[in-house]
Amino acid sequence: MDKIDIFIPSKDRSLQLHMLLESMGKHLRNVGTILVSWMANSEDFREGYRLLTRRVEEDESFNSLRRSAANILFVERKSYSEIYNAITLLKNTEDDCIMPLVDDEIFVRPFDLENEACIRYFLEHDDILCCALRLGANLTEQVSCTLGDGVIKNRKTGHATSLVSTGKPRYIVPKITSTLDPIPTENEFILYAVTENLNAVHWNLLISVTGCVYRKDYFMQVVERFGKHDYLNIEKAGQDMLLACVARERGVPYGVIKGLDVLLQGILHKMFGIYRQNMLVSLALRLSWIKRGHIAGLKELIVTPPESVCFNVDINSQNRGLRAGLLPSLNSLYIANRILRTEFFEKLRFRFPVEVLDVNIESLEGITTIYK
Repeated sequence: MDKIDIFIPSKDRSLQLHMLLESMGKHLRNVGTILVSWMANSEDFREGYRLLTRRVEEDESFNSLRRSAANILFVERKSYSEIYNAITLLKNTEDDCIMPLVDDEIFVRPFDLENEACIRYFLEHDDILCCALRLGANLTEQVSCTLGDGVIKNRKTGHATSLVSTGKPRYIVPKITSTLDPIPTENEFILYAVTENLNAVHWNLLISVTGCVYRKDYFMQVVERFGKHDYLNIEKAGQDMLLACVARERGVPYGVIKGLDVLLQGILHKMFGIYRQNMLVSLALRLSWIKRGHIAGLKELIVTPPESVCFNVDINSQNRGLRAGLLPSLNSLYIANRILRTEFFEKLRFRFPVEVLDVNIESLEGITTIYK
């Protein structure tokens, strides 16, 4: 059986990347080629990646990762546009599937990339879009929010102000019988349709840059079309294109409905502060699902493990434009022989695929340890 290649772009995050690779060695089995495309904005950051490369190649703590993976490659890049050049290197491997990861993802449960039920189901059914390891029944029914004005008015912002958002999708498997929230057994998996669940936050992505296994030709086509110059753009532009393709196959006039949707979102956001989210598109595709069900051959189904096996640890909120200045301090910790304790994160009761840790450099001491 072909193995699954893993692609990890990284920038100025040697400490977080060490934690990811360590957790992969601890929890993943039967891995294909691991390709890390790294970029450093300074010589100090470059030293962090060189140190990590030596550790992965030589240290006993990475023995299990070296045994499990067919190959481990570190490739330096100079810009975001070179991510595309790096990922094309995986075209030359014999494996047909790929799992992209961001560098601050972490694995918290054992997972066999050949023998788990959800992986086997994905590989045996060509119309399954992906196997999403970062999703599972353990995630909350609620949607995430932030408290925009502190404790005075306690006014919610974010997904919590949406008119249609939910925390979980409607499952196809396991089927709802006598319980409203079925929990799959350890030998089962979750199967659902993106088409029916565009209102389910985190579950509604047709393409993701982390924690999902795709067929390599499908993923490469999206990256080639939308990610040549900005890899992260595939989650926005790629999502829109793939959603339009699904709608077209279902006979839904996506362009017209999307235009009306954007207009409605603008009005609701301006007048009531409602979160901008597809509403008319979501309803139109759900109506199509109710009327026609799954269309054979259309990649609109996603399979997941019973419980999510990885999640994203956002330590410095860089993706949200906050405290990017913490990165040099984290890198200095790594060069000084400190690493993040994976057992700390494994004990977190994470409710979403993303866990934001509001920490500063002083409080990091409590979640780091000396590397031996």
